[in-house]
Amino acid sequence: MRFAAIPHVSPDRAILAGFLGTGLVAVLDAAAGFEISLLIVHIIPVLIVTWFAGARWGYFFAALMATISALTIADAAPFLSNLAYRYLDLVSDFAAISVMVYVQAKLRESYDVVRRQSKTDALTGCLNKAGFREQLQTEIDRHRRYDHPFSLAYFDCDNFKQVNDTLGHHAGDLLLAEIGRVLRAELRNVDAVGRLGGDEFAVLLRETAADAAEHAASFMKRGLDTAMRQHDWPVGFSIGIVCFNESPQDADKALAAADAVMYEVKRQGKNGILLRPH
Repeated sequence: MRFAAIPHVSPDRAILAGFLGTGLVAVLDAAAGFEISLLIVHIIPVLIVTWFAGARWGYFFAALMATISALTIADAAPFLSNLAYRYLDLVSDFAAISVMVYVQAKLRESYDVVRRQSKTDALTGCLNKAGFREQLQTEIDRHRRYDHPFSLAYFDCDNFKQVNDTLGHHAGDLLLAEIGRVLRAELRNVDAVGRLGGDEFAVLLRETAADAAEHAASFMKRGLDTAMRQHDWPVGFSIGIVCFNESPQDADKALAAADAVMYEVKRQGKNGILLRPH
């Protein structure tokens, strides 16, 4: 089952929308007078801001709405009866909206956790194939806009089947988890690593040209080789790298290109690194 993602809106845009929505609500309040409750209209911009910009901004806009309403009541005080009731009703509305902000913020936290889990490989802690493809497609779109090169490295664990056959599947799982740990530890925060299935991994090196990509892959391979020796696992790594100076058609085409380079390493004797420009 695919996780249905909510379209992304930047916090800055959400905050701008909040101010516009607050202004619109103020105008509607003035037009409707005090005989019609517009609480539901007050809630909408506050909850939108809370979802995309966080609880702090949600509480800010809830307080801003309440302040505007209080000033409106004060301005109309000479013409209103039961003034204390009006303010009590306002306090009640503010409390209700604040509770909704709290609940909305907790829902967003839960949503983010589930979304991350849906894109994460449970065994290795890396992105799963769907999550990695999403990151890769984002980088392809960025490349088309800014024309900055990026590189994609495809890792295959040589002789992994031998570990499963001789040491058992538990050892194989530990080996895969260790690969994921090493790759994640060696990467910059802006890069991404994914397990594509079985013993195959891919690393996205954002805004990285050929020389830097080859250096990064060599660094990662040294880290992997060291970890394998420490555990006495008789495996190596075939790594194919493609540096994209021109945009690939899509994420699948980019992965296929890197996979093909990795298989060149396999044909040449395994346990090596090969880079091809694109």
